[in-house]
Amino acid sequence: MLLRVLGLVPLVLQVTTSTTATASALATTKATIAHAGSAAALYDRADQGKALWVGNGRPTEFAREALSAIATAASHGLDEADYPMNRLVALHESIAQGSQEYVTEFESELGEAFTRFIVEMRSGIPRSSSRMQRERGRAVLDAVYAGGPQALYELVVPRHQQYAALQQALRHYRDETRHNDTAVIEAGPTLKLGVVGPRVGQLRNRLLANGEFAYQHAESSEFDAVLEQAVIDYQTLHGLDPDGAVGPQTWRHLNMSVAEKIARLKVTLAKWRELPADLGRDYVQVNIPEYRMQLVRGREETLSMRVVVGSRSNPTPELNNAIEHVVFNPFWHVPKSIAVDELLPEIRKNPAYLQRNGYDIVADGQLVAHETVDWNAVSSDSLPFRFRQRPGANNALGAVKFLFPNPQNIYLHDSPSTHLYARSTRAFSHGCIRLEYPEQLAVALLEIQEEWTKERIESTISGGKRRQVNLAEPVPVYLTYHAVKVTDTGEVAFFNDIYGRDARRVARLL
Repeated sequence: MLLRVLGLVPLVLQVTTSTTATASALATTKATIAHAGSAAALYDRADQGKALWVGNGRPTEFAREALSAIATAASHGLDEADYPMNRLVALHESIAQGSQEYVTEFESELGEAFTRFIVEMRSGIPRSSSRMQRERGRAVLDAVYAGGPQALYELVVPRHQQYAALQQALRHYRDETRHNDTAVIEAGPTLKLGVVGPRVGQLRNRLLANGEFAYQHAESSEFDAVLEQAVIDYQTLHGLDPDGAVGPQTWRHLNMSVAEKIARLKVTLAKWRELPADLGRDYVQVNIPEYRMQLVRGREETLSMRVVVGSRSNPTPELNNAIEHVVFNPFWHVPKSIAVDELLPEIRKNPAYLQRNGYDIVADGQLVAHETVDWNAVSSDSLPFRFRQRPGANNALGAVKFLFPNPQNIYLHDSPSTHLYARSTRAFSHGCIRLEYPEQLAVALLEIQEEWTKERIESTISGGKRRQVNLAEPVPVYLTYHAVKVTDTGEVAFFNDIYGRDARRVARLL
C-alpha cells in the first residue's frame, strides 16, 4: 500500500511495479495526496539540490513519463483544460533544444500539473489547508523520486476491466457527439404495439436503424412485434420496467442527450477511482443502482444475483469492508426507529401481533412476558423495551445473513419477501441488502472450509437454530453506486440514479 489520507478518507493503493525495490520505495512513502496548491508550495526542493524533470540540461525520462501520463487525462474523464499540455510540451521541446532559461518554469509547472493529475486520479479527496496541500503535493513528488511517474500512474489507475470498458464507452460517445447522430423521439402519448404514426418511425430509427432488423425505410410508422421486442430489450438493459411500451420514463431515457451520457460516464469513472485500484482476487460487489450482487473468485465472476436495496428514505450507503461471519437462522434485533414507527402501531391495533410473528420483548437483557405489558401506557418517545424476532419462516432476515464491520450496521441477508425480486425497481429495504439466493452465496463463501459442505449448510438451516460461522479468510465487500455499466456484450447501461447521488456532479459537467 502506498498512501493514506491524513485523518480523512483511507485509500488502498496496491503496488504493481516492475521491481521489488521500486515497490518497497513507494510503499514506505509516509504522506498523503490531495488537491494541488501553488507551484511554489508544491515544488520547493532547491535546498535538497535535486532536479526532477531536467538533468544535464535536457528533459529526463521522468519528464517524458509524466507528460505521457498527463496526456491520458481526457481518457479518464478529467478536464483537459486543467492541464496546460501545449505549454508543457513547448517547454519540453525548447529545453531539449538547449534553451536553459526555461528549466525553472518547466520544473515548477510540470511538478504542479503532474501532482494535480495524480490527485484527480484519486477522486474524492477533499481540499484542505495550504499546509496539508503542500504536504500532499510533496508526497506525490516523493513517490516520483522513489519509483518514477509511470510507476505512480500505474499505481493509481483502476485495474478493473469495467474501468477500461467505461473509458472505451466514453470515447464512443465523444465520437457520437462529433457526428451528432443521436435520434430524438418527439413528445406525445405512450407508444405501444399497434400504434401508428410518425413518432413510431422516430422510435424505430432510434432502436433499429443499424440493427439486424433494420427496415428499408426508418420512417415506417407501425409499432409491430419486432419494435416491441427492441423496446423490451432496451428497457431490460437499462433497468427499466420491461413492458414493451414507451411511456414517460422510457421516453425520457431514450432521449437522454449524448452530453448527459458523457457526464454520467465521467462521474462513474471518478467513482471507480474512489475505490482501491485493485479490488483483489476475491470479493463481493453490490452495485446499488443495478440492484445486483456479484461474487468474484480468482478475478472471475462466479455468482450473480438480484438484490433489494434501501428505499429512497432509507438509502443503502456506499462502503468497503470485508465479510467476516455467516449467521444461519439469525435473530432480528429490531432497530428502535422501526420499532417505534412500524411495530408499535401494529401492536396497538392488535396486541397478538408480536406473538403471531415470533417477536420477543427484551428489557435489560431479560425476556418480558407479552401479557404483562399495557401497550396503551407505553410511550413511543421513551420505549422501555427492545424487540427481537426469533428465527423462523417470518423472520425479516430469512435463513442467513452476512456480517461485515461498519458503523451503519448494514449487512447482506435473506428475506421472506421473495416477490420483490421480480420487480425492475428494487429499493424497498431499510438500508440492508436482501439477496435473491443467499444460500448460494453462503455455499460459495464457505467452500474453502471443507467441513461446511452444501449439505451441512442446508441441514443447519433446516434445523432452525442460530449458528454463526466465522470465515477462515474474510472476503472484501464493496457496496458501490455506479449508475453506468458496460455489459459483457459491450452494451452501455445507464441505470436510474435512484438516490439522486450523482445528479449534482452530472449537472456540474453539463
